[in-house]
Amino acid sequence: MGVTSPRFESPTRFARATRLATRTQAAMNGNGNPMTSSSNISTAYSHRVTLLAIACMIVICPPLVIFMWYTHIHLDGSVLQLRSFIRNENGLSRLGVIWPIPSLYSFKMIGFFAFLQAALQIWLPGAYCFGPATSHGNRPLYKKNGFAAFWITMLTSYISWREKIFDLAVIYDHLGEIISASICISIVLSFLLYLKGWLAPSSIDSGTSGSAILDIFWGRELHPRLGRSFDLKVFFNSRIGMMAWALLVLGYMCKQVAIPTTLLGLISIFILFDCDNQRTRFRETDGKCRIWGKPPTKVRCINSVSKLAFSVKLYGNLNLAAEIESYWEAITGKEG
Repeated sequence: MGVTSPRFESPTRFARATRLATRTQAAMNGNGNPMTSSSNISTAYSHRVTLLAIACMIVICPPLVIFMWYTHIHLDGSVLQLRSFIRNENGLSRLGVIWPIPSLYSFKMIGFFAFLQAALQIWLPGAYCFGPATSHGNRPLYKKNGFAAFWITMLTSYISWREKIFDLAVIYDHLGEIISASICISIVLSFLLYLKGWLAPSSIDSGTSGSAILDIFWGRELHPRLGRSFDLKVFFNSRIGMMAWALLVLGYMCKQVAIPTTLLGLISIFILFDCDNQRTRFRETDGKCRIWGKPPTKVRCINSVSKLAFSVKLYGNLNLAAEIESYWEAITGKEG
């Protein structure tokens, strides 16, 4: 995000530099419109194909996320069952039935999380630094407090769960509602940011591509901000998106602790990695090692295509290990 320099830690000094760069660039360009033209946007593909691809992403991605959630929660994570659901029960037409309705509780959770991240972004101390310069000479100013905000978020969430202030397992229980509420919020925010870039841009790094679809998808501003220092791109991408990824992991962990399959899950992970470790030792030593305290038996094979000889590990009486290994390779997609 740039190199911190004591000379450039002042927002006032940054504001003067930004104004100077803005006037200089506007004088050079004449019209001061910094947005990439539609001819440059469509370098590799035609303008029509670009618009169609973006429109498909806007329309398809939200239902796709809902189908993924429905598959994991109601179809045991089976893509084959999802295919049968779509074919036999006309699942596409039933999208409105399976779509989880966003609840007031889900909006409250998202709102509180967003407020916490905004507060940390604004008030948490940190050194100022410049980001990379744009093509028009602007260098956005950032406060380096993201790492501290991450640990505060994680520790606060863990302590609130341990002290029974807030059960993080509800993230799993209400995930469908949270996803649905997030989709609704993102649609509204996209249009609000479109209007902001049109009516009140933060810098000269703004404008239009000539297409409303492209402008809504990419945004009319490169670095939209509220006021002088609250960067909306950092807020939504880093503080909401990346913090939420880690918080989801904590929520799933807390949910798993609350159900009796936690021990089974940990044992399964150990078995998977132990099988991989056995295979690695066998290959590195060409079978001259011990598996579960006994020398492994092996057969010598020749690849019919490459004509190269190689060894295949057999477990003798330890057939259980072979069965476990085959099972986990099947469900994880790993191949030896």
